Amino acid sequence: MAIRKLAITVILATANCVAFGAPPKDGREAVLRIVTQIQRADYEGDRRALERLFIELTPFVQQEAIASRVHYWRGFALWRRALNGFNEEADARDLADDLERGAAEFRAAAKADPKFVDAKIGAGSCLANLMFLNRSDAPRVKELLAEMRQVLAEAEKEGTENPRLYWVLGPNRWYLPPELGGGQEKAIETYKQGLEAVRKSRGHEATPLDPSWGEPELLMNLAWSNLHRTTPDPKAAESYARSALAMVPCWHYVRDLLMPQIVHAMDVAEIQKLRDKDISACIAGDYEMLASLFTEDAVVMPPGSGFVRGRAERDATMAKMREAMSQYEVIEYHEDFEELKILGSDAVEWGTINGQMRYIKTGKVEKSAYKVMRVLRKQPGGDWKIARSIFNDMPSVSP
Repeated sequence: MAIRKLAITVILATANCVAFGAPPKDGREAVLRIVTQIQRADYEGDRRALERLFIELTPFVQQEAIASRVHYWRGFALWRRALNGFNEEADARDLADDLERGAAEFRAAAKADPKFVDAKIGAGSCLANLMFLNRSDAPRVKELLAEMRQVLAEAEKEGTENPRLYWVLGPNRWYLPPELGGGQEKAIETYKQGLEAVRKSRGHEATPLDPSWGEPELLMNLAWSNLHRTTPDPKAAESYARSALAMVPCWHYVRDLLMPQIVHAMDVAEIQKLRDKDISACIAGDYEMLASLFTEDAVVMPPGSGFVRGRAERDATMAKMREAMSQYEVIEYHEDFEELKILGSDAVEWGTINGQMRYIKTGKVEKSAYKVMRVLRKQPGGDWKIARSIFNDMPSVSP
């Protein structure tokens, strides 16, 4: 037993020498390998790896020639560990600890190289996120805000062509009121300025340890912004997200979290188009349009009738409806769906349909009210059609 314990001790001691012993005189290659792993772990959302890689960089801060970059990438690992943690709803204390340590590393990087703009950009973002986590602590927010403004002002003065600056400024402007120079459109404009800065910086040589990330991140923020703006543009969001994934196919957040949200928003928008066409066709008596809203194999279950299966039966029913409705003018028609569940390529919705129509001969107005449930099916082109529909008269309610 004692021999086994001794062997384990020797193994651990050896591992510690490898991890924390004196690094090579020029550790650039080793650091670069770790930095590459940090960036991949960030995209993959591997928070455990980011903490481990932060530690693996520890010995290299002693090398004066690369200390500023080593501190930067240590800060980057913790910064991105926190940002990925926000997506996972990690413990707020854990997030704050990552951001505090990340900001300290960025400060150390800027101290080692006062002209290192990226260190100030990273610090500014850590401080902004710490403000969010401490939003109920007014004195702490005031303290963080003062430092954030200072470091970002320095970064803006020194790094106007740095695309990563625009990526960090964008979220601040998104939540800032328009009268103070912010707003959603201002933030989107900021991200686009960042993309322009990326294009201008292409071809400019940088040392391997200098940050060069930014373009996919800007594309991702443009995707998020178009999805969450007051008037969402899901198609623009999808285009930007796919462009980001084309550059970083392994990006966990964009691929597994953001894209499903975008697809859902696109489906909701297309389903609303279906509803709008249905309402317009019913008001206008456009039975050709109405018929086009159903799948070929649709089944309709109207009140007081059997199943209407497929196109032939549906066309016959529509012809009868057209004849009966030729004596009426539809003056009001509303669809109010209370719930929509999208389940892949199928969706279920239920609610009520209310309308009024005027008998042309006498001018008498008749009201109708139905409860309805529909199964919708997504088509290859992305639009939706009605696959199943059942509706019944709503019981009259006494005043």
